Amino acid sequence: MLVAVISRQKDLGIVKRERWYRIPVKSAPRGRADYLALYQTKGFGDEGESINYYAKIWDCQVVKRRELLPDEEPHPRGDNDYYKLTLGNILRTPHKIYNETRRRVTFLFTTMEKLKKAGEITDLYVRNPAEEILWTELKKNMINASPQHYVFEKGRCVHRLDFAIFCRNGKVNVECDGRSWHERYEDQIKDKKRDNFLTSRGWMVLRFPAKELFKNAKDCVNTIKQTITTLGGQE
Repeated sequence: MLVAVISRQKDLGIVKRERWYRIPVKSAPRGRADYLALYQTKGFGDEGESINYYAKIWDCQVVKRRELLPDEEPHPRGDNDYYKLTLGNILRTPHKIYNETRRRVTFLFTTMEKLKKAGEITDLYVRNPAEEILWTELKKNMINASPQHYVFEKGRCVHRLDFAIFCRNGKVNVECDGRSWHERYEDQIKDKKRDNFLTSRGWMVLRFPAKELFKNAKDCVNTIKQTITTLGGQE
């Protein structure tokens, strides 16, 4: 399932009446999906900043914007290619899925099972087993973490963090290091460059090997708690 953003009442009207949704080819996420869920932005009143609708994707075609929206005034992206997702019945989610952390939402992939169980948008993210263990412990300890947090530089996403925690006097990046990726020398060099970049932008980086999380996640969380205290507590 692909979760996509919808920011205008007009576009939601198209989805409901005509059963299609558009995504610019240039900025479309990589991957395939059988279903589409819609995250509505703040301007939708009571339905704002939440997911309320989803639908089966029946077809996908590449179409020019001017062909998709023939009644639109001349648009600078009129000749750009868009994916036109033809949809089945527009269905209500079992309950409203809120964006409680007010995180920036773009595209994300999830599963139908997670959509039906999610209480909040961060519950939708698909994680590896080590990340899932840590996520469970963070929630148990009421640590407000933002999973799969994107770091932008000059308007471009440069890094995706496993978890981001924002404190009064700083910010923490928590990484779950899997064996296959992080034991190779060349990848350790990449990790070091990445950590140096984040540190220079005010991040404190904590890395926990997956085997530590499987063995004793509570000790890892205690380290995170101590770091949060050092940085003045959570925002």
